[in-house]
Amino acid sequence: IVCPLSGVLAGQARVTIDYNAWENNDRQRYKNSSVTHLFPVFSNSTLEITEVGPYQTDVDRYTFSNGTSFSVLYLKESFHIEAFLKQSNGQPLGGKCVNIYLNPDQQTKPIATAYTDDQDGAIRWFSGDPEQNPTRKGVEPLLNGELEGFRWLRVAYEPDRDVSKGCDKENSAVVNGSVMDMLILVRSKVDMQFDDPWERIEGYQPGDEVTGGVAVLRNRIEAAVAGQQVNFVFQYWNGTDWVNESVAIETTNDRGVANFSFTYTGKQCGDEECEGLWNIIATFPESSFYVG
Repeated sequence: IVCPLSGVLAGQARVTIDYNAWENNDRQRYKNSSVTHLFPVFSNSTLEITEVGPYQTDVDRYTFSNGTSFSVLYLKESFHIEAFLKQSNGQPLGGKCVNIYLNPDQQTKPIATAYTDDQDGAIRWFSGDPEQNPTRKGVEPLLNGELEGFRWLRVAYEPDRDVSKGCDKENSAVVNGSVMDMLILVRSKVDMQFDDPWERIEGYQPGDEVTGGVAVLRNRIEAAVAGQQVNFVFQYWNGTDWVNESVAIETTNDRGVANFSFTYTGKQCGDEECEGLWNIIATFPESSFYVG
């Protein structure tokens, strides 16, 4: 007798075998009989991360020039995860504890745990929810001091392990564990502020050297952003609009400071004469690890 187990939840299956002598036209020789047995049903599981993003609902990606694209999280900011845990036959696994790791090869303890929904096996976790994550910590610097860069996000169902600061080992587990890793990009949001203001109340005379500088700093921790480009745009007023005359591209030093030097030419503005009104704008272009 072959009994299909499609659609069966892992655990115990009650199998009943009935013999009906009447249906077999053999009631004169045999009596009806019924036998019931309980069989353990084991299953593999599948875990799928469907969404990772900053804050509670946002989704952000960064695409490199070669076309590769990665989900983005931000340093020291909250983030959310959505995933599903199912049996290999597609049946949802509800009420299960899963461990959440960031760079598990370096930080072997999970940063948090989450529980699958009883109805559909869904995982909906937000780092800023004190009930789901009492520390409310988001994307933290790594133990080696690394701030931005690539990190492995892991969501793991580990019923056969007693994980320190994570899920307890399940008693009589009937579902094998599963894990999914996702490579994400951690970026920092930055602020730019004056380090050496170039505004002069009394103004400048033609031929004067105009110097100044700005500092680029991470906005969540007190740390400078070194080795990044800052664009200084030099503009003059032609009576109607601001016209870009030139652009200087400078690189921030170890203090996050980029400086410029510009010779004020008065009313000689490029190839034309103007009113002598000049404007200098500092901009920070987006890079793979930083965003203004």
